[in-house]
Amino acid sequence: MQALISLILIAFGAATRAGFETMVAYTAPVFWLTLLLMGIALIVLRRREPDRERPFRVPLYPVTPLLFCAASAGILYSSVAYAGRGALLGVAVMLAGLPLLLVGRSRVSPADQSLGSVESTP
Repeated sequence: MQALISLILIAFGAATRAGFETMVAYTAPVFWLTLLLMGIALIVLRRREPDRERPFRVPLYPVTPLLFCAASAGILYSSVAYAGRGALLGVAVMLAGLPLLLVGRSRVSPADQSLGSVESTP
């Protein structure tokens, strides 16, 4: 599926005058949206489970992730303003993966969804 989407993006980029520049402009908003959502997820998950053991510490938490989110949001706004309606194409490609995510989640049992459900065998 990813190869098919990539080929469609390449064909779309080849059909326009600016080709590669157009592909970058249309997919950059998705990249920055993903980074913004990752920064938000860090903050939400650390607030939701404050006592959970962490494999690493975030320096100057919560200042660092808030600055990261602000920078990502600013660049996201700028890339959407630059790409205009073309940004919707990139978002549509990203949203096309949601049905696959939902189907994959429905096939996983609730016990397998938690990280602590791994059982050891003697």
